[in-house]
Amino acid sequence: MIRPIVLAAIAAVALQGTQDQRPTFRSRTDLITVDVAVTSHGSPVSGLTLADFELADNGVRQTIEMVDAETLPIDLTVVVDTSGSMRRSVDDLKADAQAIAAMLRPNDRIRLLTFAGQIRETYALQAPSADLALDRLAATGSTSLFDAVAVALAGVTGTDRRHLVVVLTDGQDTSSVVGRGPLADLSAAANGVLYAAVSRPGVLLPPPGVRPPASAEPLNWRHRWMPLAAPPADESPLKDAVENTGGVWDSVGSIARAPAGVKRALEWFRTAYVLRYRATGVAAAGWHELHVKVGRAGEYDVRARKGYVGQ
Repeated sequence: MIRPIVLAAIAAVALQGTQDQRPTFRSRTDLITVDVAVTSHGSPVSGLTLADFELADNGVRQTIEMVDAETLPIDLTVVVDTSGSMRRSVDDLKADAQAIAAMLRPNDRIRLLTFAGQIRETYALQAPSADLALDRLAATGSTSLFDAVAVALAGVTGTDRRHLVVVLTDGQDTSSVVGRGPLADLSAAANGVLYAAVSRPGVLLPPPGVRPPASAEPLNWRHRWMPLAAPPADESPLKDAVENTGGVWDSVGSIARAPAGVKRALEWFRTAYVLRYRATGVAAAGWHELHVKVGRAGEYDVRARKGYVGQ
């Protein structure tokens, strides 16, 4: 497992050639926070209590506390693919950004990254009520998807906030500096949760509330996500990154509008539980593997980050 300073360097390399702020990693503090999503047969499980959870750090069971997720504001990073296969206009994306901001609460914050061959921080973390300035997007062309995910996950959020990264893409990567191995290491050490809303080739959906006639030409629909004619690329690196953060791979056909994907992500994230603990009985430095389970009788799918890097 690579060290935190190397992880930060990887994310910094991904931003070379842009004017965006270089990220840093928070790899570990005394207080470890873990977002835990629990479902049963595909539906969120509510009503769990602290006594229902068990958490082990490097195999050592920890004394945990549960935090009311409603009391913790969310830092939302939205990562939008603007490469040739997912091309969008400034006006369309600005309208979508305003719609997404309207889903947030006053204490939440929003950040927007757009990417094609390079990554552009369209605006940094700010209140949803702020002016969402949007004058230009990342240039179209090649697709540095893994680089964009690396930059997004490198965002630092304190223990009093939660970090959700929503990536809206078709899953294709053609030009990233960050490869499979570094992306896996980086996502494993990040404290954000990654939700990938991935459009699939061959299916086009109209905007919400619109039922086009059978003869309608899909390319006339606004706010659409263009499908790829090319065969799907290897999606396993992004899927692994999602798994490492305890997030969700949401294969959604074609996303008619960006807010639809973000809305699904926020609804899922707000059903999650938040656990905290101070690691005891384990060495501070190095990789810490986390394992969270629900002790209550039943069949549960538990999603949580896979670990963290201690110093």
